[in-house]
Amino acid sequence: MNPLRQWRRNQKLRALDVAHRLEVSERTVLAWEHGAFKPSNEALDGLASMMSITAPSLRQEWARWLVEVRDEAFPFVGPVDAAGVQQSV
Repeated sequence: MNPLRQWRRNQKLRALDVAHRLEVSERTVLAWEHGAFKPSNEALDGLASMMSITAPSLRQEWARWLVEVRDEAFPFVGPVDAAGVQQSV
């Protein structure tokens, strides 16, 4: 689960609450949580401060989550050659 969404649920906060604190739209917060957009460096710094964690830690969690989302959407199905073509197994 997205680190922001998980934190928000644990804190029992609405996306709108986070949006107001960061001065962005609720739609922006929801887009971040669904992976449609990545928060800017400034927004990530604000999120980290709000979540009481370090910015590098949040960036690392976010990157890990993005890899999980990508792997779920595009599961690895076999070896790929140097040209990016899937090889038969």
